[in-house]
Amino acid sequence: MKTAALLAILVLPLAAQTRMDRAHPLPLPSDGVITGRIAEDDRGEAYYAFTAGPGPLVVTVDITPSDANINVDLGLSDQAGHAKLAMNPRAYNDKSVRETKRIVLPRAEHLVMRVGRNHYGGSGTFRIRVEGAVNGGAESLDLPARGTLRLTLKDGRTVEVDLATVRDAKVLPPR
Repeated sequence: MKTAALLAILVLPLAAQTRMDRAHPLPLPSDGVITGRIAEDDRGEAYYAFTAGPGPLVVTVDITPSDANINVDLGLSDQAGHAKLAMNPRAYNDKSVRETKRIVLPRAEHLVMRVGRNHYGGSGTFRIRVEGAVNGGAESLDLPARGTLRLTLKDGRTVEVDLATVRDAKVLPPR
């Protein structure tokens, strides 16, 4: 099973907060935390996108079952679908569980996280925290060190920026 783009979140009556389409994921919340309730026999999945790296990326999943056993199927992949991280923490009966994994990204990459579950039954709550070299839903721009960036705004004005003065450039997701 390809873990492409999956940091599985075992919920899915998150309605307005979830995107069940890998091609149109939601931006990762700015605090890097996703929480929700896992409904019994929920078979949905959600997708989130963010830019991370270079450097360490730490993912922590907490699960608290309400009844029976529950699990989270969590995967993280690059835009081409190459798996970067896979987690499948399981909580039994009324015992909460925490699982943490760390990877090191050699360069900045746009990642997609899929959250779902493998086995159905029980219900409960979950919390996923993504920390480290994370840039929320921002997309880093790879600009040359020299030259002029020219932006033409919708109102017709032109703005020019000397790239020698730019340390970092990002496109932030809509608010």
